[in-house]
Amino acid sequence: MLLHRARTHGALLTILLILCAWAWIPPVAHAQQLTLNDGHVDAFHVTVEGGELSLNLQEDVTGSHVQHAAEDVVLGVSDQAYTDATTQVPEIGAPTYFLPQTQQQGILWPGWDTQEVRNGGYSTVQLHFLSVSGPGSVYVFEQSGLGGTSAVTDDGELTLATGSVITQEMPAHRHANWAFSAPGTYRMQVQATADGAASNTATYTWVVGEGTVAEDADASAPDVTPAAPGAGPAGTTDETSDPVSGSTGSSSGTTRYAANAQSGAPATQSKECTKLIPRIKDDRQSPASWIDPASISFALTDAARTSLPQALGPIPAGDAYMIGATQVSGVPWLGVNTMHPSLLKHTTGDVTWEITGFDGPGSLYVFTQGSLGQVIGEEWFRGQGGVAEGTTVVKRNSHVHPNWVFSGPGTYHVQLTQSSQLSDGTPVSGTATLTFEVGTGAGDANDGHFDFGSEIAQGACGEVANPGGAGTRTVAAKSQGGKLPNTGSSVLTLPIAILGLGVLSLGAGLIFTARKARWI
Repeated sequence: MLLHRARTHGALLTILLILCAWAWIPPVAHAQQLTLNDGHVDAFHVTVEGGELSLNLQEDVTGSHVQHAAEDVVLGVSDQAYTDATTQVPEIGAPTYFLPQTQQQGILWPGWDTQEVRNGGYSTVQLHFLSVSGPGSVYVFEQSGLGGTSAVTDDGELTLATGSVITQEMPAHRHANWAFSAPGTYRMQVQATADGAASNTATYTWVVGEGTVAEDADASAPDVTPAAPGAGPAGTTDETSDPVSGSTGSSSGTTRYAANAQSGAPATQSKECTKLIPRIKDDRQSPASWIDPASISFALTDAARTSLPQALGPIPAGDAYMIGATQVSGVPWLGVNTMHPSLLKHTTGDVTWEITGFDGPGSLYVFTQGSLGQVIGEEWFRGQGGVAEGTTVVKRNSHVHPNWVFSGPGTYHVQLTQSSQLSDGTPVSGTATLTFEVGTGAGDANDGHFDFGSEIAQGACGEVANPGGAGTRTVAAKSQGGKLPNTGSSVLTLPIAILGLGVLSLGAGLIFTARKARWI
């Protein structure tokens, strides 16, 4: 009888502990939608996950390359985007809420990115718009050449509608013009396909004008403005938050000397150098590499030849070579970038770019694409006869593709200096020379996507800044499964612990009862 009662009490105790454990489990929280209405977004981000094609959204607003399920994000198009510039486009002919293909501060800059599909052996990707709904029309198109427009859909229409398809023939990062004819909530169901493989179907919500609040979205969902990496909500990130490698070769930088941390120590031991190191982000492979500009030269072949309808700066109308604002197969697509994680972490404010040297057999003209109906937006740099001039400011956490125009064949060297200031107000700068082989048959980069940017390197003065040499990667592998790694306790930690104590208590009770029964 005593043995029976002991076993019964032990079982009841265990059941009670298990019930208490489950009582501690909080309700599962549903993901709150994130509203993005400013900054860089790859709305259609196509990757290969576990051998399967995957479609999600990637943004550089809350951090660097943060990924989300499309359903967890609201794409906001603010009233600031409203313009009558689209009345000049014959297929539109009316004012719209307009998001240009060149980044404009204060409004969203959406595009798409298929570069990572090469990891799965894919190349051509098609974006299928299974449904497009909303209170008005949606238009997607590019500015082609110098001042023209062209469709990006396979049917040649500027209107994006149910059944539209956009074919991205090569892995690329691409932006286009978006226009919405009326305010309200628009939804798109999109699926990506490549070589017979199909991705998940993702639903995108766009809220246009009128405060940019979705009809059925959580009203408490926050609008997000650009922040440094790690400052936003949880997501996956492709890049390390603070790589502190430096550079060797042609790059130079400004040195800062920190105060001596240890009293009596030699002053030379307390020096700390912080440098802005120019880098080229090479997207010809995934993940990308940030490499020394001296290790690469850009080859402009016949694919870059164009006929200018008008003079551009020092370059007369007629034959020329050009890297355009949109990607062209067989031409290296060179942009500028102020998005390196270390730059965002250790500096404040924008980055000033100045052309400080130029040589070549002809002339150079660098400018941003003009708005609809205009050829030139803003002049950046020009070079002619060994004389260089031009300065521009590139906004923090930005990615811009200007037009680079060369008047004729030959080897050109373009020296550019980037300047910013550290978080403590100390100025910092770095200089590098870009080499362009124009129509010469030389050069080692004749295709693909590149960005000229910079990183911040820290270390004791006199150390080799980049022990890995030119081309050292500063991009970490992606987290698995689209989530941040779990490095702490979860909501189940306490219940599991209590359950474990219950099991131990039951075992101890049974052992004690069995021994006592033998004593009896």
